[in-house]
Amino acid sequence: MIRPRLYMQKLLLCLLFVFPLVLNAQQMEVDRVKTQLFQQKDSISYVNTLNRLAVLYQACQLDSCGYYASLARDMAVRINYPKGKARALRNLGSYYAFRPHRYLSYLFYNDALEESRLAGDSVNVASVLMNIGIYHQYTGKHAAARHYINRALLLTWELKEDSLRSLVLANYYMVNYADTAASRFASMALQQSEALAT
Repeated sequence: MIRPRLYMQKLLLCLLFVFPLVLNAQQMEVDRVKTQLFQQKDSISYVNTLNRLAVLYQACQLDSCGYYASLARDMAVRINYPKGKARALRNLGSYYAFRPHRYLSYLFYNDALEESRLAGDSVNVASVLMNIGIYHQYTGKHAAARHYINRALLLTWELKEDSLRSLVLANYYMVNYADTAASRFASMALQQSEALAT
C-alpha cells in the first residue's frame, strides 16, 4: 500500500521536473483552442470554446480565465444556452476562488449548481459539488466539505465518468487525509485516483 506522505513527496518531485513541460503544453493547447475560437460559426460551439479557454487559463493567466468565463456567461445568456451558462458560472466560481474572493466564489458556485441542475448537466453538477466541497474545506467547515465531496463522488460513480471520478477522489483525499476516522478511506481514494489517472 502506498503511503500518502511518500506518494505526495514523489508527486511534488515529479511536478518539479515536469512543470516546465506542462506549461509549454498548456500554452500550445491555449493557442490551438484560440485558433478554434476564431473558426467557430455556431454560437453554442463558440460558448463551449470560451469556457474551454477559461479552464485552460486557470493554471497560467488568472485574469484571462475570468475574462473568457465572463464572455461565455454573457453570450450563453444572450443565446439562451443553459449548459454553457452553468459551465461559465462554475469557471467564474473557480476564478474568484483563486483570486481569492471566497464569498463571490461561493455565490458563483451556488448559481452554477442550480443552473447545472436546470440544464440537466450532471457532469457539471458533480464538478460543482466537488468545488463547493473544496471551498468548505478551505473555510474550515470540514463536515460540509465531506458532505459535498461524498455527493460528487456518488454522482461520478452513477455517471461512470472515470476522469472526473479520479479528480474527485484526489480531492476526497485532500478533504479527509487528516481525519483519523477517515484516513484509511482517504488513502484508498488516493490509490484509486492514481489508478484511474494512469
